[in-house]
Amino acid sequence: MPKGSLNLSLTRSSISEFTIVDMNDRGDYLLLVSPVDATYREYVRLYQGTKTSLGRVTPDIRYFLSPNGNTIRRVGQAQMASSLQSRMLGGPVTSAYNEIRFYRRFNDDGSVLNVRFDQQKKESFFHLRVDKSGVPPVVFYTSTNPMMILEKGDSGDIWVRESVKNNSATDDILWKFNGTNKEQITLPKGYKAVDRVAQTGATLAATFGNIQGTDPLRAFVRANNGWKELPLPDGYSFSYVQKVFLDGSILGFVTDGERGHFKQVVWKGDSVAILDDLPAWPKNGQVSLIVQATRKGDLYVRNVTDTSSGASEYYLLSLKL
Repeated sequence: MPKGSLNLSLTRSSISEFTIVDMNDRGDYLLLVSPVDATYREYVRLYQGTKTSLGRVTPDIRYFLSPNGNTIRRVGQAQMASSLQSRMLGGPVTSAYNEIRFYRRFNDDGSVLNVRFDQQKKESFFHLRVDKSGVPPVVFYTSTNPMMILEKGDSGDIWVRESVKNNSATDDILWKFNGTNKEQITLPKGYKAVDRVAQTGATLAATFGNIQGTDPLRAFVRANNGWKELPLPDGYSFSYVQKVFLDGSILGFVTDGERGHFKQVVWKGDSVAILDDLPAWPKNGQVSLIVQATRKGDLYVRNVTDTSSGASEYYLLSLKL
């Protein structure tokens, strides 16, 4: 159980009058300033109050932000290609947080950290690698087991889940990569599945389960080369991590397992704050969830006003710790 409640300040930003396509820890925002269904789309990058137009493009053009604020342009499918893709309402228990980042991460130089699938005659191979146009790929690790990028820490550590088939079950291996060096991180006793990882500075948090893809799942923080479970508010049984902020506090959510019965929280030490209870949190919908967050405390929140149709409003909130 928590030992106390945190005193947090949560404010709303007017930036969210536009659709936020992407944002980063430096404070850049990539905005869609034309209607989503427009024939041509118009994007603007905003940084410290200065807007830079990216011009009008066709729907098959995708934009992303690198950590240092570079705008990366890619050609893809004719659909909104952004964190919006992860905003289908499946509930945070079944839908990965910010899941567009799970298989690839853009670096400052425009290269892409990703997992590539290679199907050969008798076996399938998964390659953790960095790809850059005009340069041979750099392969960090190859396995016949599926892999997923769970996090890239602000110091460059890469956290990868490798899923190993064990008879009828699947056991996960948690790898920490720093360049080509890799280290296996032991999971908490009794846990075999890794759901999420978040790291900033020396603070590492993760969500673990007993069996991959099933409840219950619990949130932990790394402590003394082991794991310490994060406290659960009364009435909740599952917990998940999403982001570690610059001050070491941890963003996540808790739930009792029912669809829509969850609340966003912030942990610091053995204390916890429920963001849904703060005045600035949107409360006019049926459910609200964070779809993207930055280490500096920016939270992009989807407020679902109709769960049957998925109709939603979006808010950019700033968390002061």
